[in-house]
Amino acid sequence: MGACVRVEHNFFAGVRRAVMMEYSPEPGAVQLIGNHFGDSDYASVPTCILDVPYAYEAFLDPAEDLPELLAGRVATVVGEANDSFPAQFLVNYLNPFNPIAHIYFSLLTTERVTLEIFSAAGQEVATLLDDRRLASGAHHIKWDASGRAAGVYLCRIKTVNYTHTRKMVLVK
Repeated sequence: MGACVRVEHNFFAGVRRAVMMEYSPEPGAVQLIGNHFGDSDYASVPTCILDVPYAYEAFLDPAEDLPELLAGRVATVVGEANDSFPAQFLVNYLNPFNPIAHIYFSLLTTERVTLEIFSAAGQEVATLLDDRRLASGAHHIKWDASGRAAGVYLCRIKTVNYTHTRKMVLVK
């Protein structure tokens, strides 16, 4: 309906038409940034530019990395475990999620781990692990977000020498 829509850092697979405007009585415009469309068709004109009044880019994952990551059905994977990167951190088997988020991580050595969930505004909404000593190996934590509002949440894992944050999207 005449809107300017920003489509940014999305991954489309098995989608016939990823971005379209055909059914709107008043066609809008689109701003496409860093998307992976694969073999999907998409509308790219007319274009527009939206100015966002706050910084958010640090929360976006590069869409071009997702085809390899999704081959194992994991939505977000961070790094490979090695001496400089002590943990492999996976958020959500499927992202977006509703209402259970699955958080997977593996540790090379026994470590103290803190795992926290924050709202997009930075408010802590849950502490799933609080400086617990965990053995090396794979770990799986569930977060039941059924009492939470739909939106973007941030999952932060901390060890003594490592901190990393990943976004999760709760849909209802």
